[in-house]
Amino acid sequence: MAEIETGVVPNGNVEHVNGEKKNVTEVTPDFFHVPTDPPEWLNREYLEKVFREYEHDQTLHIFECEIVPATKPGDNFASIVFRAHLKYTSKKKTESLSVIIKVRPFLEGFRKDLLSSMPLFETEADMYTRIIPEIQRLLIQIDDKDVIAPNMIYYHNDPEIIIFEDIAPKGYVMRHKAMNFENTKKLILKLAKFHAASFYMYHEEKKELDEFKNGLVTTLAPIDFFQQGYMNVVKCIKEWPGFEEVAEKMEKVGPVFLKKLRKSYIANKPNNGYNVLNHGDFHIKNLLFRNDENDDIQDISFIDFQISVWCSPAIDLNYVLYVNASTETRDNHKNELLSIYHAKFCSVLEDLGCLKKPPSLLELHIEMLKNGFLEVLLAIQFMAMFFVDYENIDKADLGDMDKMLKILYNESAMRPVLEKLIVKFLHKGFFEI
Repeated sequence: MAEIETGVVPNGNVEHVNGEKKNVTEVTPDFFHVPTDPPEWLNREYLEKVFREYEHDQTLHIFECEIVPATKPGDNFASIVFRAHLKYTSKKKTESLSVIIKVRPFLEGFRKDLLSSMPLFETEADMYTRIIPEIQRLLIQIDDKDVIAPNMIYYHNDPEIIIFEDIAPKGYVMRHKAMNFENTKKLILKLAKFHAASFYMYHEEKKELDEFKNGLVTTLAPIDFFQQGYMNVVKCIKEWPGFEEVAEKMEKVGPVFLKKLRKSYIANKPNNGYNVLNHGDFHIKNLLFRNDENDDIQDISFIDFQISVWCSPAIDLNYVLYVNASTETRDNHKNELLSIYHAKFCSVLEDLGCLKKPPSLLELHIEMLKNGFLEVLLAIQFMAMFFVDYENIDKADLGDMDKMLKILYNESAMRPVLEKLIVKFLHKGFFEI
């Protein structure tokens, strides 16, 4: 997934889907740590075998190989990402190439234990080999040349590794600040195309997209990960002056937090809403941007399809509003953005000749209301994580959860934003049992 990134780490048992429990009694440094060195098996010889297969050339020889971290602390959780700079000879030519390499967390500790049983790489490989190419074909069919994601070069499940083209040389970069309205509009238009194509694939091409069930908090997620995380945040909120009663109500939600959240990750039944294939972890660090000289977005590439899930579009749309858009954009343009999204969604279906009647704008708003509790997770456990500068935090503090909670929820600029949102959630009834 990419990246199950939340604001907190639980203490205690981590229970996996098979019932096996692994004790994680303390936060380990690997939670925020970015390894500088790849695993031993990921080396020049390994990559040479991969690219001989990819290029169909057994004479290919990599004579220069540099593997470096591709992300900063806090950018990824469910994968370790490297960038490999390669120089090689092939069919009497000398070539240079840069690729992105994803592997499972391999350092002993919380991340490795937590993610060991989750089919993250299998889901992403399926998306890249079966789903994204078909979405791309459908867009080309309606003369839309928008490219959804970078190309996948290689996948293997033992050891688990995925290699992608590196689109940084084409000007794509990560973005670490929230988006204004105009940039958010560009993002939501591209998301509408992605969702509409999946809707068409399911209803007209009879693609079995409902096989994508392993979302962020479905049965493959550890039972207490998000629930304990929520309670850790509530503990911080108790210390905010004037929030004592709100925190008490929030605390009572703790035992049913995951139950309330999971409802959003179960596909709607016929005549009770509609579904699309969600990216599933659609936050700002799972996107790459090509910007102009004024920092306006010219193009967006989606990455990290490890927890894509067939369910309500409210999943990805709430991600747009809470972990992509700025506070000003969310507060003042939410309904306008949903209207823009819906219009593009319907126009793509019309261009594709979809016979299934598209959902109305009212039905979209109903989906957002039905799945409103997801806002609680994204606001109080995700937002602070995504917009904090980890490079300015002492490395010793990264492994101290009490210190990190204080930084994220008491000292960061996100606190006044969260204060307003928590009051809003209270008035919406999100903290009722």
